[in-house]
Amino acid sequence: MMSNDTLLGSGTGVEVYTTTSLRKHEAGIIRMGYETDIGLMIPPNTSNYIISGHCSGICTENRLPEEGINVFTLILHSHLAGRKMKLRQFRNGVELPWWAYDNNYDFNYQQNRILPEHKQIFKGDHLTFECTDDSSDRSPPETILGGLSTRREMCLAFVMYYPRIPSLDNCGSHFGEESALLTKLGIEEIRPINDFWDKLVTAPPQYANKLYSDVLSKEIPWNDILKVEVQNLTRFGEHFENCEPQTKNGVIKEVKVSYPEFKPYIPRNECDEDIIIKEKH
Repeated sequence: MMSNDTLLGSGTGVEVYTTTSLRKHEAGIIRMGYETDIGLMIPPNTSNYIISGHCSGICTENRLPEEGINVFTLILHSHLAGRKMKLRQFRNGVELPWWAYDNNYDFNYQQNRILPEHKQIFKGDHLTFECTDDSSDRSPPETILGGLSTRREMCLAFVMYYPRIPSLDNCGSHFGEESALLTKLGIEEIRPINDFWDKLVTAPPQYANKLYSDVLSKEIPWNDILKVEVQNLTRFGEHFENCEPQTKNGVIKEVKVSYPEFKPYIPRNECDEDIIIKEKH
């Protein structure tokens, strides 16, 4: 039997403070990024693979107050394949300076990122969260799907702001043209299984009755050209957006969204430059 000292030393505790003097502002959290589905995947033996999710100007125009909201801290989140993350903000066709990015992400060192200056998001602002992933350290090589497990992937930012609004809790998107993705991969039919993020391939015959994850890992003839084509299709193709309030009433679903037309932000510090901003725009 373990001693009391051992039990106390191995536990995790939480301290809760209460007050009768309420603060001036109540804070809230908005989840932004990619809505995890089968479009979120990193091919085997692949570096610098970029995934993006959008919170459109249509959503912020409809959900945010006239004075906007003030962001004071946030969490950037992906799993073991994550290497870089960046929340990009576009206003009136211009990309604003980056205030939420990590070019050296480590899953084991996640934390709140307190902003030295609070940042504002206004009606009509478009935000895109980008994750750069790497599957080259997986042995044996495998395609990484989206999902809750740390061996799978996510691409999400949890933005903490004030004053809290009940009209927006989740603002993210996912690649909407599943049939186009399957065609690009040479898969004709899939059907759901008890794993929400994996599927069973039913056609063509050479892939029939195999898991989608196994087909992508072991059967698809990946090469550099196909990897870039799949990345660009799922990244720059049309997404469906979820623009959801906390109450789930009046949800704006399946609005089509992609990158806006914009003038990119060019950082003054060359150390901040990376391939994300140079590829498309």
